[in-house]
Amino acid sequence: MNTKLLFCLITLTLSSISCLTTASNSATIIAFGDSITAGHSSRSGGYPPKLSSLLNENNKPSIVINKGVSGEKTLAGVGRIGRVLAGTPSNLILIMEGTNDIRGGLSLETTRHNLESMINQSKAAGVTPILATLTPSDRNGSATVIPNYWNPMIKNLASSTSIPLADQYAAILPTWGSSNADGLHPNDTGYWTVARTWYGVIAPMISSTGEVNADSSGGGGSSGPCFIATAAFGSPVEKHVILLKEFRDNFLLTNAPGKLFVKTYYALSPPVAHFISQHENVKRVIRILLYPLIGLSYVLLKLNLTAQLFIAVMLAGGLGFSMLFLKRKNLTVQ
Repeated sequence: MNTKLLFCLITLTLSSISCLTTASNSATIIAFGDSITAGHSSRSGGYPPKLSSLLNENNKPSIVINKGVSGEKTLAGVGRIGRVLAGTPSNLILIMEGTNDIRGGLSLETTRHNLESMINQSKAAGVTPILATLTPSDRNGSATVIPNYWNPMIKNLASSTSIPLADQYAAILPTWGSSNADGLHPNDTGYWTVARTWYGVIAPMISSTGEVNADSSGGGGSSGPCFIATAAFGSPVEKHVILLKEFRDNFLLTNAPGKLFVKTYYALSPPVAHFISQHENVKRVIRILLYPLIGLSYVLLKLNLTAQLFIAVMLAGGLGFSMLFLKRKNLTVQ
């Protein structure tokens, strides 16, 4: 056999093995839903490719597969999800569906029943479901129906079935005016918000080797829990909250004491966060108290070792100078 041809065959074989190895070491995530999942009004595929970029750029090896169908109601979703689960071996499935039920005149109870069926089918297939609230819409009275009826039902369903919740409505509502294409579908700016909100929930579940641990989500309808910071800054995708979540994922969840701290925090902080969210003055105080931790998180996550050592030396020098100044002042007074 020609030497060059043999070399090419060996290279191709090794490349194929490399690709298979990479795929097997990645979390596989199904994006399941209607036209918003399918990426209607997006020039770049909606939220799934954006979510994939966020995960892989942050050392969470993942493949996000778009299984959105435009115009789908939840009854059709119930009939389709089993085939999707069987045909696409996966770790997680992201379920965001129900807007078309409202447009089609289906009842709230019907939507809940169908979403619960999707959740149960996913669990039976060994795939962890994550549920999402519906994004805003100005169609068919949805501007009031979604926040007042459908989304509270979805939150309750996530809680009662003990699965994580991505509160897409709360995340995108503050910027909805500039984040939608037609009053119903997000534009690419809005799809980035949707992707970041999913990321905040599922990133803690995925290790740097692509392994998935669903228990790391916090469960029970949490939104990638960082309860107190989210309450103080007003959004789970606010830049300071995301930085604190990265600190949690990269430093606290990598060791046993840190995991114990996070577990205890998840158990105790929700009522505190609820109180904070109801009082603007308390929010301001908590933000001030969080800034030193945010600064530390930035130094540890974003700066190289040289910069970290320089800042440590500067802080140590400043502390030493302050102590010496106070000591001399004390001697002068005496």
